[in-house]
Amino acid sequence: MVVIYRNILESAQAIIEAMLNIGLLHSNQAAVDKISDCVVSEDIPIILSSELTNAIHQFWTDPTIERVIDEHGSEFYLMDNATYFFAEIRRISSQDYIPTETDVLNARHKTTKITETQFPLRDHT
Repeated sequence: MVVIYRNILESAQAIIEAMLNIGLLHSNQAAVDKISDCVVSEDIPIILSSELTNAIHQFWTDPTIERVIDEHGSEFYLMDNATYFFAEIRRISSQDYIPTETDVLNARHKTTKITETQFPLRDHT
């Protein structure tokens, strides 16, 4: 779940940064501020409070966001799972949330190293 929460916040913050870079304003500055104030770190657990969930929902449903993605999507990095998770924010933030198979398949975790695993098979590894 932590990976999914982090994906949602990182995506929202990437869009906010892109909006600032191209000079577009969001109609709900309070939502933008709430999202921007969240620290995304491997060391700090992310909790999707009802306030943060509402801010993300309000942020995502603003028509400016669609414009940013459609017209400027090639100018910044946005995870391919962003639209899926934003659309599912209410379900994902519920207290009894259990990730579905689709949620897990859409989750992205950055890797920083390569791990090699060798399997013995008869005379080969």
